[in-house]
Amino acid sequence: LHITPDGGGRVFNCLLNGGAFSDMRARGLHGIFVMINDNLLAKVADPFFLGFSLHQRSHVVMKCMTRRGGDEKVGLLCSEDGNAHATTEDGVQRVQIVRRPRVIETTEFPAELAQKLTLDTDYEYRCGALGQYFIKLHAVAHIVKKMERRWHGIPMHMSFFDPARRVLRHPAPRVKNALRLEQFIGDVVATDDCVAALLVPREEEFAKVRTRTTGQDSAFSAVAFLSVVHQS
Repeated sequence: LHITPDGGGRVFNCLLNGGAFSDMRARGLHGIFVMINDNLLAKVADPFFLGFSLHQRSHVVMKCMTRRGGDEKVGLLCSEDGNAHATTEDGVQRVQIVRRPRVIETTEFPAELAQKLTLDTDYEYRCGALGQYFIKLHAVAHIVKKMERRWHGIPMHMSFFDPARRVLRHPAPRVKNALRLEQFIGDVVATDDCVAALLVPREEEFAKVRTRTTGQDSAFSAVAFLSVVHQS
């Protein structure tokens, strides 16, 4: 076993148990803005997004964009079948399946579905999550309870101690020999029956930084996108 950080989804648990939310309520705040930190074009506490969020009935509001490609590494906004509700009217019983919103990371989303096209040649699952959320403060305790058991196993390449030989062993290159347990920030979407999403232009609000080298999703490509935004 190896202790690692438990993922961005635990931020709500930490703030609730650490007393931060009690302090926010005492100061009369209505909600919080949460975002991941690998997007150079992210608009921190975007006033338009905050105003949009406060006028929604849902407890969770998010930003999304149109995906660029079937293999793009962003969470996908979709829905899944939830609980079945049976109702009887005029002697006829009807069963309704309630669909719940979800954000599923590409590591857990079937590749064939991620690349599936509609008749209009758009991606069927074309809404990518920007990793920016507005959470109504009164729903935080409910969210923490709902997310408590939402853990994800991420395959990792990791050295380990061999107790039989008493040595540190290293797996072969590219071999994923371990699972890292994390909670994802996007799981907050599944804690409500509905979610409001604001679709924004990706060229204005998305420049991911995953590597230091050149190419897609690098620091150099992100700076280039930032330059285009300020020149337009």
